[in-house]
This record gives sequence, structure tokens and C-alpha cells, in this order.
Amino acid sequence: MGCGDFIHELKEHIPILSRRIAFILFFLNILIPGFGTILLTCFGGSDNWIEHLLVGLIQFFAFPLAIGWIWSLTWGIYILHRSAK
Repeated sequence: MGCGDFIHELKEHIPILSRRIAFILFFLNILIPGFGTILLTCFGGSDNWIEHLLVGLIQFFAFPLAIGWIWSLTWGIYILHRSAK
């Protein structure tokens, strides 16, 4: 399994949340990179919570390189796309 396959699998396991919660997590990912992703693990519905926790931590610690903020922003968009309409 390549890195792209792993990321795709993680995106597919993002829990489906209400639109309001998804927007809050997205906004938190903008303010504090990785924080919305870390909080995503609290909403359950995913067997991959530890992976999402690690993704959030990497986003947070990669923030000084700007890569973490960009990754956190795109992950927040994925959370919004997976939310219930």
C-alpha cells in the first residue's frame, strides 16, 4: 500500500458528522492546525481514530513549515465534504 492509498483510505474513514460540527472542526483546523483533526477522533464512527490522531499531531507540529497548515486546511475541507448535508 502506497502513501496515496493510505491517505485515500483515511479520508474514506472520516466520520460523517452534522454540517455544524464539520464546520466547527474546519474552522478550528484553520485557527490551530491539526486541532480540528484531533477533535475528530472524539466523534467516533471510525475504527481509524489513532491514525486521525496522528495526522492531527503531525499537522500541528508541521505548522512552522507551512505544510502543516495547508494539510490541516485541506483535511478540514475533507471533513466538510464528508458531513451530512
